[in-house]
Amino acid sequence: MAGLPVWSLLCLCLIGNIAVAADALIARDDAGRTRELSAPARRIAAAGGPAEVLLYTLAPTRLVGWNREPSPAARRFIPEALQPRVIIRKLPEGRDPSRDAEFLALAPDLILDYGTVDPDYIERADAIEARLHVPYLLFDGALGRIPDAYRRIGPLVGEEARSTQLAALAQRILEKYRNLLARSPSRRAYVTDSADGLSPIFTDMPAAEIFAWLGLENVAGRLDNAKTLPITFAQVRQWQPDVIFALNPVLRAQAGSDTSWQGLKAVRDGKVFSAPGLPHDWIARPPSVNRLLGLVWVAMVLSPADQRPGFEQDLRELFGTLLHRELGSGELEALLAGR
Repeated sequence: MAGLPVWSLLCLCLIGNIAVAADALIARDDAGRTRELSAPARRIAAAGGPAEVLLYTLAPTRLVGWNREPSPAARRFIPEALQPRVIIRKLPEGRDPSRDAEFLALAPDLILDYGTVDPDYIERADAIEARLHVPYLLFDGALGRIPDAYRRIGPLVGEEARSTQLAALAQRILEKYRNLLARSPSRRAYVTDSADGLSPIFTDMPAAEIFAWLGLENVAGRLDNAKTLPITFAQVRQWQPDVIFALNPVLRAQAGSDTSWQGLKAVRDGKVFSAPGLPHDWIARPPSVNRLLGLVWVAMVLSPADQRPGFEQDLRELFGTLLHRELGSGELEALLAGR
């Protein structure tokens, strides 16, 4: 869809990034693209995992389908009324129209992407939008911009009140946890997402944002400074991190019995952690608003035990408000224990 003609912009009332005309909403996304909606979207397609999680928290009944089928364990934490009824097996591709007909049958009136905004994603969005004639908006998924994303997307999907509530909660959590661990004795962290522990999460990856926000030092540094990929264990040994976050829990299970990993003080001290993973991974899969849970969890596992009740209270509030699911007796404890 083309941008609006100059004359039409003269009669708009601007609210945040949403311009309200007599009979339309005009939105500007984070790619600098301006699109017009005839009314708040009622049938929304998520262009990927991060957008799906955000829309589940904000407007779950308006999703035309889910991109991934939840596991039976994950479904325990999704209210029955919000369980996915349609699984979208194949999303449209930028240069391949073969999937278009199946997707159009779902009749979305908005496609929303949330996460990385770069030339490749913009080109893909423009190509799909041109073929399908459905507005396609892209929003920056940076951790610190979660409140802004809620405020801007809420009016587009007819959820202004809920978006205000979620934005306020996200803002409170982000402000409370900013640099909370900057003086922690366990602030030098190694983060890895592979079973063998040799694929680091570098500082310029979305999965690293939680750790930077808390004030931890990521010993792996930037990706462009890496000498070899995957790295060698000798490199991990040279870094000697205070704490290891294993995004793949296989590493945590194996490190304690592996003689090489036992040579690391973090392993000997029992400071190898894997985040809870229900109903979505709390750290990085996908890198969406679920990371607010991960932010609290990382702070909790690296803080004194007497502070745990405060962290648990924040986790319960996030779970109930974001994910529409109040946790019952023992459920949070089971999640934290990986059960």
